[in-house]
Amino acid sequence: MLSPDEIAERRALQAKAYGRDGKLSLEEGARLRELERQRRAAASAAAPAIPPAAAPAGAPNRGTRPPAERIADPDRGSHPVTEPEASDAAPLAPVEPGGAPAPGGAPAPVVASGAREASRIRRLWPFIAGAAALVVGVAAGWALWGFNSEAFQLASAYSETQAELESTGEYDPGTVVAVAEQHGIVVWMAQRDEGEQQCVIVTAAKAENSGCATMDDPSSGAASATISVPEGDELAGQTFSAFLVRTAAGELVPTVQVWDQRAVDWESQYSESELEAISRLEAAGYAPTELNILGYDGDRPVWYLWNAQGLCLIAESDSGVLEGCAGEVESDGELTVEADIDGILTQYRLTYGEMRGPQLTVMKLPSGPESSLDAPEINDTTGESTP
Repeated sequence: MLSPDEIAERRALQAKAYGRDGKLSLEEGARLRELERQRRAAASAAAPAIPPAAAPAGAPNRGTRPPAERIADPDRGSHPVTEPEASDAAPLAPVEPGGAPAPGGAPAPVVASGAREASRIRRLWPFIAGAAALVVGVAAGWALWGFNSEAFQLASAYSETQAELESTGEYDPGTVVAVAEQHGIVVWMAQRDEGEQQCVIVTAAKAENSGCATMDDPSSGAASATISVPEGDELAGQTFSAFLVRTAAGELVPTVQVWDQRAVDWESQYSESELEAISRLEAAGYAPTELNILGYDGDRPVWYLWNAQGLCLIAESDSGVLEGCAGEVESDGELTVEADIDGILTQYRLTYGEMRGPQLTVMKLPSGPESSLDAPEINDTTGESTP
Protein backbone atom coordinates (compact mmCIF):
# COMPACT_ATOMS: atom_id res chain seq x y z
CA MET A 1 0.00 0.00 0.00
CA LEU A 2 1.27 3.47 -0.88
CA SER A 3 2.07 5.88 1.90
CA PRO A 4 0.32 9.29 2.01
CA ASP A 5 3.48 10.92 0.65
CA GLU A 6 3.67 8.43 -2.22
CA ILE A 7 -0.03 8.95 -2.98
CA ALA A 8 0.51 12.72 -3.15
CA GLU A 9 3.60 12.21 -5.32
CA ARG A 10 1.70 9.91 -7.72
CA ARG A 11 -1.14 12.40 -8.11
CA ALA A 12 1.30 15.25 -8.74
CA LEU A 13 3.08 13.24 -11.44
CA GLN A 14 -0.25 12.28 -13.02
CA ALA A 15 -1.29 15.93 -13.14
CA LYS A 16 2.02 16.87 -14.72
CA ALA A 17 1.84 14.02 -17.28
CA TYR A 18 -1.81 14.28 -18.32
CA GLY A 19 -2.38 18.02 -17.90
CA ARG A 20 -2.92 20.39 -20.79
CA ASP A 21 0.79 21.13 -21.13
CA GLY A 22 1.93 17.93 -19.47
CA LYS A 23 5.53 16.92 -19.76
CA LEU A 24 7.62 14.51 -17.71
CA SER A 25 11.32 13.85 -17.67
CA LEU A 26 12.57 10.29 -18.09
CA GLU A 27 13.14 9.98 -14.34
CA GLU A 28 9.66 11.31 -13.53
CA GLY A 29 8.05 8.94 -16.03
CA ALA A 30 9.85 5.95 -14.54
CA ARG A 31 8.83 7.04 -11.04
CA LEU A 32 5.16 7.34 -12.05
CA ARG A 33 5.18 3.84 -13.56
CA GLU A 34 6.74 2.43 -10.38
CA LEU A 35 4.09 4.08 -8.16
CA GLU A 36 1.32 2.74 -10.40
CA ARG A 37 2.82 -0.74 -10.21
CA GLN A 38 2.96 -0.57 -6.41
CA ARG A 39 -0.64 0.66 -6.29
CA ARG A 40 -1.89 -2.18 -8.47
CA ALA A 41 0.04 -4.73 -6.43
CA ALA A 42 -1.48 -3.35 -3.21
CA ALA A 43 -4.97 -3.48 -4.73
CA SER A 44 -4.56 -7.08 -5.83
CA ALA A 45 -3.24 -8.13 -2.41
CA ALA A 46 -6.14 -6.43 -0.61
CA ALA A 47 -8.90 -8.03 -2.73
CA PRO A 48 -10.49 -10.98 -0.79
CA ALA A 49 -11.03 -14.30 -2.49
CA ILE A 50 -14.76 -14.75 -3.34
CA PRO A 51 -15.90 -18.34 -2.81
CA PRO A 52 -18.67 -19.58 -5.07
CA ALA A 53 -22.19 -19.50 -3.58
CA ALA A 54 -23.30 -22.84 -2.16
CA ALA A 55 -26.24 -24.40 -3.92
CA PRO A 56 -28.93 -26.45 -2.12
CA ALA A 57 -28.48 -30.16 -2.29
CA GLY A 58 -29.91 -31.63 -5.43
CA ALA A 59 -30.42 -28.29 -7.12
CA PRO A 60 -28.23 -26.73 -9.80
CA ASN A 61 -26.16 -23.84 -8.53
CA ARG A 62 -27.53 -21.22 -10.86
CA GLY A 63 -30.37 -19.59 -9.03
CA THR A 64 -28.23 -16.98 -7.26
CA ARG A 65 -25.74 -14.45 -8.52
CA PRO A 66 -22.30 -14.16 -6.91
CA PRO A 67 -21.87 -11.01 -4.89
CA ALA A 68 -20.08 -8.16 -6.64
CA GLU A 69 -16.33 -8.29 -6.19
CA ARG A 70 -14.87 -5.54 -4.11
CA ILE A 71 -11.43 -4.15 -4.86
CA ALA A 72 -9.44 -2.32 -2.27
CA ASP A 73 -8.23 1.08 -3.49
CA PRO A 74 -5.32 2.34 -1.37
CA ASP A 75 -6.42 5.92 -2.05
CA ARG A 76 -10.20 5.73 -1.68
CA GLY A 77 -10.92 2.55 0.26
CA SER A 78 -12.73 -0.51 -1.05
CA HIS A 79 -15.49 -0.15 -3.63
CA PRO A 80 -17.53 -2.58 -5.75
CA VAL A 81 -16.56 -3.26 -9.33
CA THR A 82 -19.49 -2.69 -11.67
CA GLU A 83 -19.89 -5.69 -13.98
CA PRO A 84 -20.81 -5.04 -17.63
CA GLU A 85 -24.20 -6.39 -18.69
CA ALA A 86 -24.50 -8.00 -22.11
CA SER A 87 -27.41 -6.89 -24.24
CA ASP A 88 -28.55 -10.48 -24.88
CA ALA A 89 -28.18 -11.75 -21.30
CA ALA A 90 -31.28 -13.47 -19.92
CA PRO A 91 -32.86 -12.05 -16.76
CA LEU A 92 -32.33 -13.81 -13.48
CA ALA A 93 -34.89 -16.51 -12.71
CA PRO A 94 -37.12 -15.96 -9.68
CA VAL A 95 -36.09 -18.14 -6.79
CA GLU A 96 -38.52 -20.20 -4.77
CA PRO A 97 -38.06 -20.52 -1.02
CA GLY A 98 -35.41 -23.15 -0.56
CA GLY A 99 -33.20 -21.99 -3.41
CA ALA A 100 -34.87 -23.70 -6.43
CA PRO A 101 -35.69 -21.62 -9.46
CA ALA A 102 -39.34 -20.92 -10.17
CA PRO A 103 -41.00 -23.03 -12.82
CA GLY A 104 -40.54 -21.64 -16.28
CA GLY A 105 -37.79 -19.32 -15.13
CA ALA A 106 -34.69 -18.97 -17.23
CA PRO A 107 -31.39 -20.00 -15.67
CA ALA A 108 -29.36 -17.16 -14.16
CA PRO A 109 -26.33 -16.07 -16.13
CA VAL A 110 -22.97 -16.89 -14.70
CA VAL A 111 -20.55 -13.95 -14.51
CA ALA A 112 -17.15 -15.23 -15.61
CA SER A 113 -13.98 -14.13 -13.88
CA GLY A 114 -12.72 -12.82 -17.26
CA ALA A 115 -15.32 -10.03 -17.10
CA ARG A 116 -13.95 -8.90 -13.76
CA GLU A 117 -10.45 -8.88 -15.23
CA ALA A 118 -11.66 -6.83 -18.21
CA SER A 119 -13.21 -4.32 -15.84
CA ARG A 120 -9.95 -3.99 -13.98
CA ILE A 121 -8.06 -3.41 -17.24
CA ARG A 122 -10.55 -0.71 -18.24
CA ARG A 123 -9.87 1.09 -14.96
CA LEU A 124 -6.13 0.98 -15.59
CA TRP A 125 -6.37 1.97 -19.26
CA PRO A 126 -5.96 5.76 -18.73
CA PHE A 127 -2.66 5.15 -16.95
CA ILE A 128 -1.45 2.74 -19.63
CA ALA A 129 -2.37 5.19 -22.38
CA GLY A 130 -0.67 8.05 -20.56
CA ALA A 131 2.55 6.09 -20.11
CA ALA A 132 2.49 5.11 -23.80
CA ALA A 133 1.98 8.74 -24.83
CA LEU A 134 4.91 9.76 -22.66
CA VAL A 135 7.20 7.19 -24.28
CA VAL A 136 6.08 8.21 -27.78
CA GLY A 137 6.64 11.90 -26.98
CA VAL A 138 10.14 11.31 -25.65
CA ALA A 139 11.00 9.11 -28.64
CA ALA A 140 9.76 11.78 -31.05
CA GLY A 141 11.84 14.43 -29.31
CA TRP A 142 14.95 12.31 -29.56
CA ALA A 143 14.26 11.61 -33.23
CA LEU A 144 13.91 15.33 -34.02
CA TRP A 145 16.57 16.91 -31.82
CA GLY A 146 18.76 14.09 -30.53
CA PHE A 147 19.42 13.63 -26.85
CA ASN A 148 20.38 17.32 -26.54
CA SER A 149 17.76 19.92 -27.44
CA GLU A 150 20.26 22.81 -27.44
CA ALA A 151 19.68 23.59 -31.12
CA PHE A 152 15.93 23.96 -30.51
CA GLN A 153 16.50 26.18 -27.47
CA LEU A 154 18.95 28.42 -29.37
CA ALA A 155 16.54 28.77 -32.29
CA SER A 156 13.84 29.95 -29.88
CA ALA A 157 16.07 32.26 -27.83
CA TYR A 158 17.79 33.98 -30.77
CA SER A 159 15.06 34.02 -33.42
CA GLU A 160 15.36 37.81 -33.80
CA THR A 161 19.13 37.63 -34.37
CA GLN A 162 18.57 34.86 -36.91
CA ALA A 163 16.03 37.01 -38.76
CA GLU A 164 18.49 39.93 -38.81
CA LEU A 165 21.27 37.76 -40.25
CA GLU A 166 18.98 36.37 -42.94
CA SER A 167 17.69 39.85 -43.83
CA THR A 168 21.19 41.03 -44.80
CA GLY A 169 21.03 38.93 -47.95
CA GLU A 170 24.62 37.76 -47.44
CA TYR A 171 23.60 34.13 -46.89
CA ASP A 172 21.43 31.62 -48.73
CA PRO A 173 17.83 31.75 -47.45
CA GLY A 174 17.04 29.22 -44.75
CA THR A 175 20.67 28.20 -44.11
CA VAL A 176 21.43 30.35 -41.05
CA VAL A 177 21.40 28.01 -38.03
CA ALA A 178 22.58 28.57 -34.45
CA VAL A 179 24.78 25.65 -33.36
CA ALA A 180 26.35 26.62 -30.03
CA GLU A 181 26.56 29.28 -27.33
CA GLN A 182 29.58 29.89 -25.12
CA HIS A 183 30.71 32.84 -23.01
CA GLY A 184 27.86 35.06 -24.19
CA ILE A 185 28.67 34.38 -27.86
CA VAL A 186 26.42 32.48 -30.28
CA VAL A 187 28.06 30.47 -33.08
CA TRP A 188 26.12 30.12 -36.34
CA MET A 189 26.58 28.16 -39.54
CA ALA A 190 25.31 29.31 -42.94
CA GLN A 191 25.87 28.96 -46.68
CA ARG A 192 26.53 31.44 -49.43
CA ASP A 193 26.42 31.44 -53.25
CA GLU A 194 23.85 28.61 -53.42
CA GLY A 195 25.88 26.39 -51.15
CA GLU A 196 29.25 26.94 -52.82
CA GLN A 197 30.68 28.54 -49.67
CA GLN A 198 30.29 27.50 -46.05
CA CYS A 199 30.19 30.26 -43.44
CA VAL A 200 30.70 30.55 -39.70
CA ILE A 201 29.23 33.54 -37.83
CA VAL A 202 29.80 34.71 -34.25
CA THR A 203 27.45 37.19 -32.58
CA ALA A 204 27.48 38.87 -29.19
CA ALA A 205 25.31 41.57 -27.66
CA LYS A 206 26.99 44.43 -29.55
CA ALA A 207 29.36 42.75 -32.01
CA GLU A 208 29.34 40.37 -34.96
CA ASN A 209 31.91 38.76 -37.24
CA SER A 210 31.86 36.10 -39.95
CA GLY A 211 34.01 34.21 -42.40
CA CYS A 212 33.23 32.07 -45.46
CA ALA A 213 35.26 29.67 -47.57
CA THR A 214 34.89 26.96 -50.19
CA MET A 215 35.63 24.07 -47.86
CA ASP A 216 36.24 21.60 -50.68
CA ASP A 217 39.00 23.83 -52.11
CA PRO A 218 42.14 23.61 -49.91
CA SER A 219 43.56 26.79 -51.45
CA SER A 220 40.66 28.87 -50.08
CA GLY A 221 41.56 28.10 -46.48
CA ALA A 222 39.06 27.48 -43.70
CA ALA A 223 36.06 29.56 -42.72
CA SER A 224 36.77 31.36 -39.44
CA ALA A 225 35.54 34.31 -37.39
CA THR A 226 36.96 36.07 -34.33
CA ILE A 227 35.29 38.20 -31.67
CA SER A 228 36.07 39.42 -28.15
CA VAL A 229 34.29 37.80 -25.20
CA PRO A 230 31.77 40.42 -23.99
CA GLU A 231 31.72 42.08 -20.60
CA GLY A 232 29.96 40.18 -17.84
CA ASP A 233 31.58 36.84 -18.64
CA GLU A 234 34.45 35.44 -16.60
CA LEU A 235 36.61 35.47 -19.75
CA ALA A 236 35.65 39.00 -20.78
CA GLY A 237 38.17 40.59 -23.12
CA GLN A 238 39.70 37.34 -24.30
CA THR A 239 39.70 36.34 -27.96
CA PHE A 240 37.03 33.89 -29.12
CA SER A 241 37.56 32.23 -32.51
CA ALA A 242 35.27 29.81 -34.35
CA PHE A 243 36.37 27.61 -37.26
CA LEU A 244 34.65 25.17 -39.60
CA VAL A 245 36.42 21.84 -40.00
CA ARG A 246 35.57 18.46 -41.47
CA THR A 247 35.54 15.35 -39.33
CA ALA A 248 37.04 12.03 -40.42
CA ALA A 249 33.54 11.06 -41.59
CA GLY A 250 33.35 14.17 -43.78
CA GLU A 251 30.82 16.04 -41.63
CA LEU A 252 31.24 19.82 -41.42
CA VAL A 253 31.31 20.95 -37.77
CA PRO A 254 32.32 24.11 -35.89
CA THR A 255 35.14 24.24 -33.38
CA VAL A 256 35.98 27.11 -31.03
CA GLN A 257 39.08 28.37 -29.30
CA VAL A 258 39.47 30.98 -26.57
CA TRP A 259 42.78 32.47 -25.58
CA ASP A 260 43.88 35.47 -23.60
CA GLN A 261 45.91 37.72 -25.84
CA ARG A 262 46.22 40.12 -22.94
CA ALA A 263 48.55 37.64 -21.27
CA VAL A 264 50.88 37.93 -24.29
CA ASP A 265 53.13 40.96 -24.39
CA TRP A 266 51.97 41.95 -27.87
CA GLU A 267 53.29 45.46 -27.37
CA SER A 268 56.87 44.15 -27.39
CA GLN A 269 56.77 43.71 -31.19
CA TYR A 270 56.26 47.45 -31.78
CA SER A 271 58.55 50.41 -31.44
CA GLU A 272 57.69 53.38 -29.25
CA SER A 273 56.51 55.46 -32.23
CA GLU A 274 54.37 52.55 -33.48
CA LEU A 275 52.76 52.18 -30.05
CA GLU A 276 51.93 55.89 -30.12
CA ALA A 277 50.25 55.37 -33.52
CA ILE A 278 48.32 52.39 -32.12
CA SER A 279 47.08 54.57 -29.26
CA ARG A 280 45.74 57.11 -31.75
CA LEU A 281 44.02 54.37 -33.76
CA GLU A 282 42.56 52.87 -30.59
CA ALA A 283 41.09 56.28 -29.75
CA ALA A 284 39.51 56.23 -33.23
CA GLY A 285 37.74 52.94 -32.40
CA TYR A 286 40.15 50.23 -33.57
CA ALA A 287 41.09 47.23 -31.40
CA PRO A 288 44.90 47.28 -30.94
CA THR A 289 45.20 43.50 -31.08
CA GLU A 290 43.50 43.39 -34.52
CA LEU A 291 45.90 45.84 -36.19
CA ASN A 292 48.74 44.65 -38.41
CA ILE A 293 51.50 46.68 -40.04
CA LEU A 294 51.22 46.45 -43.81
CA GLY A 295 54.24 48.61 -44.61
CA TYR A 296 55.78 52.05 -44.12
CA ASP A 297 55.69 55.44 -45.73
CA GLY A 298 59.06 56.61 -44.50
CA ASP A 299 58.76 56.21 -40.72
CA ARG A 300 54.96 56.28 -40.82
CA PRO A 301 53.32 52.81 -40.51
CA VAL A 302 50.40 51.84 -42.72
CA TRP A 303 47.98 49.28 -41.24
CA TYR A 304 45.49 46.64 -42.27
CA LEU A 305 43.04 44.36 -40.50
CA TRP A 306 40.28 41.82 -41.09
CA ASN A 307 36.91 42.52 -39.48
CA ALA A 308 33.17 42.22 -40.16
CA GLN A 309 33.57 44.61 -43.11
CA GLY A 310 36.24 42.41 -44.68
CA LEU A 311 39.79 43.53 -45.46
CA CYS A 312 40.57 47.13 -44.46
CA LEU A 313 43.47 49.45 -45.24
CA ILE A 314 44.11 52.13 -42.58
CA ALA A 315 46.39 55.15 -42.75
CA GLU A 316 46.96 58.34 -40.74
CA SER A 317 46.90 61.57 -42.70
CA ASP A 318 47.32 65.25 -41.85
CA SER A 319 43.54 65.44 -41.41
CA GLY A 320 43.06 62.24 -39.37
CA VAL A 321 42.57 58.48 -39.80
CA LEU A 322 41.50 57.23 -43.25
CA GLU A 323 40.11 53.79 -44.04
CA GLY A 324 39.23 51.74 -47.10
CA CYS A 325 37.52 48.34 -46.84
CA ALA A 326 36.34 45.62 -49.22
CA GLY A 327 33.92 42.89 -48.15
CA GLU A 328 35.32 40.37 -50.62
CA VAL A 329 38.87 40.61 -51.93
CA GLU A 330 39.59 38.49 -54.98
CA SER A 331 43.03 37.33 -56.01
CA ASP A 332 45.11 40.31 -57.18
CA GLY A 333 42.40 42.66 -55.97
CA GLU A 334 43.23 46.19 -54.80
CA LEU A 335 42.28 48.65 -52.09
CA THR A 336 43.25 52.31 -52.39
CA VAL A 337 43.36 55.16 -49.88
CA GLU A 338 44.46 58.72 -50.79
CA ALA A 339 45.80 60.98 -48.06
CA ASP A 340 47.64 64.28 -47.58
CA ILE A 341 50.91 63.38 -45.89
CA ASP A 342 52.95 66.40 -44.86
CA GLY A 343 51.18 68.38 -47.60
CA ILE A 344 51.90 65.82 -50.34
CA LEU A 345 49.10 63.90 -52.03
CA THR A 346 49.87 60.24 -51.35
CA GLN A 347 48.19 57.09 -52.54
CA TYR A 348 48.40 53.88 -50.51
CA ARG A 349 47.50 50.82 -52.56
CA LEU A 350 46.95 47.38 -51.00
CA THR A 351 47.29 44.47 -53.42
CA TYR A 352 46.09 41.07 -52.27
CA GLY A 353 47.38 37.80 -53.76
CA GLU A 354 46.64 34.25 -52.63
CA MET A 355 50.30 33.29 -52.55
CA ARG A 356 51.82 36.62 -51.45
CA GLY A 357 49.16 37.93 -49.09
CA PRO A 358 48.58 41.69 -48.69
CA GLN A 359 51.27 44.02 -50.08
CA LEU A 360 51.62 47.81 -49.93
CA THR A 361 52.50 50.25 -52.72
CA VAL A 362 53.09 53.92 -51.84
CA MET A 363 52.76 56.56 -54.60
CA LYS A 364 53.75 60.22 -54.04
CA LEU A 365 51.92 62.41 -56.52
CA PRO A 366 53.24 65.73 -57.80
CA SER A 367 51.48 68.82 -56.54
CA GLY A 368 49.74 71.26 -58.85
CA PRO A 369 46.89 71.03 -61.38
CA GLU A 370 48.87 68.66 -63.60
CA SER A 371 48.98 65.95 -60.94
CA SER A 372 47.19 62.76 -61.94
CA LEU A 373 46.96 59.25 -60.69
CA ASP A 374 46.92 57.86 -64.21
CA ALA A 375 50.12 56.80 -65.96
CA PRO A 376 51.18 59.03 -68.90
CA GLU A 377 50.35 57.94 -72.43
CA ILE A 378 53.22 57.63 -74.98
CA ASN A 379 52.68 58.57 -78.65
CA ASP A 380 53.89 55.64 -80.74
CA THR A 381 54.84 57.99 -83.65
CA THR A 382 56.57 60.90 -81.95
CA GLY A 383 57.63 59.18 -78.70
CA GLU A 384 56.28 62.10 -76.68
CA SER A 385 54.42 61.42 -73.46
CA THR A 386 51.01 62.89 -72.74
CA PRO A 387 49.87 63.20 -69.15
